[in-house]
Amino acid sequence: MPAEFTPVERKLIEYAAADYAAQYYGGPFAFGADDAARYVAEGHLRTLVSAHGLSPVAAAVVEHLHQHPELLTLSKADRERGAQLRAEKWQRLITAAGRAFQAADFEHARRLVDDAEMIDPCRNVDGYRRKIDEAAAPVLAVVAGGER
Repeated sequence: MPAEFTPVERKLIEYAAADYAAQYYGGPFAFGADDAARYVAEGHLRTLVSAHGLSPVAAAVVEHLHQHPELLTLSKADRERGAQLRAEKWQRLITAAGRAFQAADFEHARRLVDDAEMIDPCRNVDGYRRKIDEAAAPVLAVVAGGER
């Protein structure tokens, strides 16, 4: 994948390919991997296309599909199951982050939120990060010797 994509953007590309490429591939018009990638980019990665352009995003999807050709033939049930498993893992990570937050283990809570974002980058975790950062700020000031 081109280097200009952030890790979160790369995950968006990977998951969009996994969730949607098979619905465009083949069929009565015999769409190939490149066609499927373009349709995935146009229809499911609009924010990335706005930021980077259609060609680089579609190329990144094509590259991912070439590395994982099995994605092109996943059944709808398999695609839905994959998305459901990611959603469940995201929820487990956010729940664990909440427990770490309540225990004032802010560094661990932040790592768990970051991990959750990589599992489902379509979900906005900024509110979780903000709460953690706000709660951690007084602790960090004391540790740094700023407050007594």
